[in-house]
Amino acid sequence: SSKPDKKPTLPPTPMMTFGFTNGCTVQLRPSGTEPKFKFYIEMKGEPGVSRGEVTEKLNEFVPLVLDKLLEPKKNGLK
Repeated sequence: SSKPDKKPTLPPTPMMTFGFTNGCTVQLRPSGTEPKFKFYIEMKGEPGVSRGEVTEKLNEFVPLVLDKLLEPKKNGLK
């Protein structure tokens, strides 16, 4: 984000934002035009940690977050 606080800028809409101790931020919101949820997940890198390492950690974290927060099997989500 280009904002000083580095938070993403999205259009005004009902949204839930979750912050995690590993530096990950998850935002969930309904689509404005379709019957589905959209999600945004980002992870803050630390000095000295390569982009590849951060990407790997984020890729491991994404399925955990989606399974725990959305419970796709229980809620019939695809």
